[in-house]
Amino acid sequence: MTTKIESNFYHNFGNAIYTARIMHSDLIKYCSNFVELTAQDKEILSQAFQPTFVKRKKFLLKEGERCGFIAFIPSGVIRHFHIKNGEEITCDISVGPCFITDFVSFNKSVPSKFSFQALKDTEAFCVSYEDLNQLYSKSPMLEQLGRIMAEKVAERSTEMSLALISQKPEERVEHLLANRPELFQLVSQRHLANLVGITPESFSRIRSRISKKP
Repeated sequence: MTTKIESNFYHNFGNAIYTARIMHSDLIKYCSNFVELTAQDKEILSQAFQPTFVKRKKFLLKEGERCGFIAFIPSGVIRHFHIKNGEEITCDISVGPCFITDFVSFNKSVPSKFSFQALKDTEAFCVSYEDLNQLYSKSPMLEQLGRIMAEKVAERSTEMSLALISQKPEERVEHLLANRPELFQLVSQRHLANLVGITPESFSRIRSRISKKP
């Protein structure tokens, strides 16, 4: 006879397996946008990427830790920031589906200069440096996928850096509205202002001016 505790255990265990399968499906579907995966490739990916869950305000990575993973975020919101003169400086905000990592820390096995904090409850799939290299050795297509993952992360980083260097504050806000409108529904004004390097008050005034433009 199954006790109530055993019943709850099997129920929760079953839910966990079901959720992991859905998350793996999201991973495979996203990766299939960039390369043609065989059934074997899909199985290798599912085994290499381990599911995890990050609750709101908790951390996937903290500054000073080694970033030993590349993470696929099927859903959720992650803020990338570092500390400068005692203040948090937001470098990027990732919204799933996407890949994230700190490539310097990941490739050189050095402490990261960044923190990854969940702004919403966030699902993630993480693959370690060791497992990623094994994955590459098993399939040329997965090695190609790895290069694409790196390019996607680098593109985002470069785009944000160029915007901060070359654009005026109002241009940065306009660029954010035009290219990443979903952030305005998912992220607080305080974090968005920090992302474009201005105060929340200035951000509010600029956004108001933009909304009044014909």
